[in-house]
Amino acid sequence: MANESVLSGFFVPERANAALAYELQDSLGVLNGLAGTPGSDAPIVVGPLPGEQKGQYFTQARFDKMASLVTRRDLTSFSAATLVQMTTDSEKAPVVNLKMGPVLLPEKTLWMAGASDAEVEMNFVKQCADQFRSSLQSHVIAAIKGSTAAFIAGAGGEGYGYDHAYSVWDNSTPVYLSPVALSGGRSEMGDRLDKINSMFTRSECFSDMVNTQAAYTSSGSWGENVARGQNPATLGLPYAIVDSSHLKTDAVASSSTLSKWYTYLMSSGMVQVEIVNLWFSPPARDNSLEQPSDYLRGDADVVIRIKGMNYASTANPSESTLATAGSWGIKTNDHKEFGIVRIETNSAAT
Repeated sequence: MANESVLSGFFVPERANAALAYELQDSLGVLNGLAGTPGSDAPIVVGPLPGEQKGQYFTQARFDKMASLVTRRDLTSFSAATLVQMTTDSEKAPVVNLKMGPVLLPEKTLWMAGASDAEVEMNFVKQCADQFRSSLQSHVIAAIKGSTAAFIAGAGGEGYGYDHAYSVWDNSTPVYLSPVALSGGRSEMGDRLDKINSMFTRSECFSDMVNTQAAYTSSGSWGENVARGQNPATLGLPYAIVDSSHLKTDAVASSSTLSKWYTYLMSSGMVQVEIVNLWFSPPARDNSLEQPSDYLRGDADVVIRIKGMNYASTANPSESTLATAGSWGIKTNDHKEFGIVRIETNSAAT
């Protein structure tokens, strides 16, 4: 057949889909180590969401907080009972649509490379998996950044005694990430500081913390052990290091203001990620080119839900949209239900 692809025998979408799913299970960049299945203690949960997809959004039902639900019962009163209304609401999460390719693969490339069917298929799949992980990681961090900024800006009044923002950043003197700063950040959870069970930060901040601890030698050999590779003090919190642009705000060039570097503390299940669609299309033949070629393409749809926050911006958001505080609104009834804290520090690498 004139339109039959030369790859019809050695790029099989079903086989490529299975290979991509296997590659993605191996790791998810910074999500690796902080991600887990539903029901685990991981701060980032990857798996089916309990809500419902409606177009380009995922909605989940929730109940509003009932004021004065529990009060003192008066045995001497004969008045009618005061009714408390139970109301429902919904929480919305965005669906991010991603594509892999399209990639043009000329027949001449195959001939010159002497590639076998497995080499073509697996090389394409592996590159898709690597870049998909990177893109997904960046979108998740952007959503954490934007939703946390929205919570910090909107937290106030009864039930929101803490805004989950802790800063030791200084305009002129570097104040590095430290166990003291981590402790101060964790205290932003109030009497539920025990809910914080992980952290992620940039390598510059982590290196500053390690170097500071390595130089500390006034108590036994602890600093010496850190210098030799012992894990630094992080309050026992598992950590992930990722050099995302969303974890730094550059200084304004016309001023002396130093950059701000962000570290996030998180509790279990605060971010829920579901890959709702992930597939490759059959190779598409293009005989209009001088060299006969095939197009390869994959598509993915991913839900990113931040527990207790409502997405309130455009469909299929970009990273910059997800990272904007105005794209999110508070839905949680109490600050203790929002288990993310942002710490601002300086870094030596400003």
